Amino acid sequence: MSIERFTCKRDGLDIVGRLALPDGKTDCPLVIFSHGFGYNDKLLNLEKFAENGIAACDFDFCGGSPSSESDGLTTEMSVLPEDPEQLMKWRISQSFC
Repeated sequence: MSIERFTCKRDGLDIVGRLALPDGKTDCPLVIFSHGFGYNDKLLNLEKFAENGIAACDFDFCGGSPSSESDGLTTEMSVLPEDPEQLMKWRISQSFC
């Protein structure tokens, strides 16, 4: 199992998160966690998913909290699913699982 930091882009903004991958898997499902306003990507135990053969990622919404590593201001955060949609596009372009 490995956990790595990742960055992908949405409208010129960096979306930062963590990705947990199971060892030796060439094909596995992926769970994307979307936290609430004011939280960040360090609250979930992604390891449990990877230990059970499921890739998992969490991320900081752009503008999602004052402690967010992703770009954007909290006053500009959107409730629309733009960040998760971009993560799905990014995931499809990657060569893991």
